[in-house]
Formats: sequence, C-alpha cells, structure tokens
Amino acid sequence: MSHSPDLVGLVLGLSIGTVMLLAVTSLIVRFPGDEPNSVMGIRTKATMSSPEAWQRSHQAARPGLRRAMWLGLAGIAVQVVVGITVGVGTAASAAVAVVLFAAVTVLILAATRTANKVARDIQCRN
Repeated sequence: MSHSPDLVGLVLGLSIGTVMLLAVTSLIVRFPGDEPNSVMGIRTKATMSSPEAWQRSHQAARPGLRRAMWLGLAGIAVQVVVGITVGVGTAASAAVAVVLFAAVTVLILAATRTANKVARDIQCRN
C-alpha cells in the first residue's frame, strides 16, 4: 500500500481530536456539577435555565455520552491495529480515522440534543 505524509498528518490529527473529545466527554459524564456553571457540562440556554434542568438533562445525556466514549475507545483500538498492519499513512488508516471522529462527534451531538430536549421540557412544564 502507498504511504502518504499527508495521510499521516490527517490520521494523527483526527486521532488526537478523537482522544480530546473522549477526555472532555468523560469529564462531563463524571463531573457535571449540581448547578449550571460556565466551565463544565452541556451548556445550552435550556440546560442552564435551572438546577433541575441541569441535573436532569445531564442524567438523560449520560447514556449517549457513554456510548460515544465506548465507541471511541474501541475505534482507537481498531485504528492502532490498522496502523500497525497496513501503516498509518494509508487510505485505510485515514478512512478509519475519519469515520471514527465523525461517529464520536455525531453521538456526542445526539446526547447533547437529548439533554437540551429534556431541559426544554422542564422549562415548558414550569
């Protein structure tokens, strides 16, 4: 297979991006806080509207965020195997990196949407 320095950069950049997304997601899952804050958590207008909205929205998002984390960890493992077997600078390795980054991002966005919906429902109820 053909190795490209450009693909190496793409794979490494997306891999680092995926790991950073996983790190931030794990912090949000573990430490969202009891009240809305400006530092950590899913910070939308609706989720920050009250402590109840904050807590329930994060609780609702937690399963989706955990799925994103598990997918990301499994994907990084696959990426390492692909990199070792066919090389980091190959099209196959780049494809895995792109799909993994996109999939983790979509799962995080879906969990955020769930959190926002729960928070908006609480707003409407009050």
